[in-house]
Amino acid sequence: MDIVVMLIPSMMRGVATTLRYAIIVWAVSIPLSFVVAFARMNKFAPLKLLAKYYINLMRGTPLLLQLMFIYFGLPYIGIAFNRETAALIAF
Repeated sequence: MDIVVMLIPSMMRGVATTLRYAIIVWAVSIPLSFVVAFARMNKFAPLKLLAKYYINLMRGTPLLLQLMFIYFGLPYIGIAFNRETAALIAF
């Protein structure tokens, strides 16, 4: 029982971090989804095609793979993020 009591502060920090990230992701993803939806419905063929490929990429790859690419892959080409920024970009 003592171990559970000792872990409560750490778990509460994790809950606070998760809620903070969720709010930020919601605030960014909802306007972004409208932009992508309007681009997908646009009559301008290159924009429509770009939106289609973006949707297929985001829906077709697992989130963990995207996160690993952003955090571990991009530094190989000189683009490095700290872990919080990489998580927010991936989400």
